[in-house]
Amino acid sequence: FPGIPLDNPMSGCVVDLCPVGALINADFMFQSRVWYMKSTPSVCPSCSRGCNIEVDALADTVKRFTPRHNADVNGHWMCDAGRASYKPLNSNDRLSTFRIREKDGRWTDTTREAAVDLLVRKASETRKAHGSDAIAGLGSLWQTNEEVFLFENLIQSALGSRRLGFLEQPAGFTWTSKSGFVIDADKNPNRRGAQWIVDEARVAGGLEQVLAELEAGRIRFLHVSSGMPDFKPTDRLLKAMGKAEFVVVEDILGGPLVEH
Repeated sequence: FPGIPLDNPMSGCVVDLCPVGALINADFMFQSRVWYMKSTPSVCPSCSRGCNIEVDALADTVKRFTPRHNADVNGHWMCDAGRASYKPLNSNDRLSTFRIREKDGRWTDTTREAAVDLLVRKASETRKAHGSDAIAGLGSLWQTNEEVFLFENLIQSALGSRRLGFLEQPAGFTWTSKSGFVIDADKNPNRRGAQWIVDEARVAGGLEQVLAELEAGRIRFLHVSSGMPDFKPTDRLLKAMGKAEFVVVEDILGGPLVEH
């Protein structure tokens, strides 16, 4: 209305409300006819609320996220940050190959099989020379339940290490609309899942333990599995990673974590 700007964190919902399609999200304008796209039901990963969404894609490119009705979670709504969170899926920085950094600093592409063989060999050498607790893993609170379960099994059961922690996004702001829709400050979509599968103490304090062990020089082999599209690693984490003799990083986008 005149004199009342549309500047709240759910402004994109007016597009969903418009009965004739006159209001259009600028990100989606001229991208595709709606009836050409394939919609897949999913869950928004931008915070711990878990808004139900539709992922709309044209061919192999995701064009937008839109809210999917769930009376118990998000009703008909979603926030603007959640709508924009599809963009990293189409980023030019997406990692699509397995790479190994040589001793001279050069990156070389390799196959999945060769990368896994190298990981297994280095882990075995580390266990034999320094014991299982010279191995550590850092998962993330963006991993799915299945990924958390498999990562814990890899580090603790297969490799025998007790050194396991989880990376997480820092807290954001909490905002509540007049209708009662809450934007949660916890920007990690699967904290609860990790707590169920591992345990609350490990999720809360495991990262600090692994960092302290790295800084003390007791960790020789480090496996990091992030999957967070806009994660900004701390200087302490990057410096501590440099103390390990061998580092494996699984991620979806290039950046400081991969480069280190």
